[in-house]
Amino acid sequence: MTKQEIIALFEQEFSFVNGKFEIFEFALNDDKLHAYDFKLAMPGGYMYWKEGRVLRVGRSYSNSRKRSLEHIQDNTGGIIQQLNKDPDTFIILFNLKEANDNKHLHWVAVLEVYFELKLKPEIPSRL
Repeated sequence: MTKQEIIALFEQEFSFVNGKFEIFEFALNDDKLHAYDFKLAMPGGYMYWKEGRVLRVGRSYSNSRKRSLEHIQDNTGGIIQQLNKDPDTFIILFNLKEANDNKHLHWVAVLEVYFELKLKPEIPSRL
């Protein structure tokens, strides 16, 4: 599945709330991913993607960028660390636009479960 197909899947399935989310995609070697940006430090879901493969999905109720990058340090699945700085591996963030949007925070969890069940990542989450 391409990155564009994944984003279209999100937009279709979550059309009634997708205006509350902002989508970002970065190659792991992109310096913007590793620099602090307030928009990236939001609650949201994340996905590791490489060449049509969904490697991992997850979520954070506070900072999806930070949580997604912790998988590199933790070497999740025994493979994420070796992908560090790989220009062909991407992190896609599906972040809430507002940091304190408690009314829509539950959609972050729903998004993780939906992607986990629909896309069947190679490294499964503990749901």
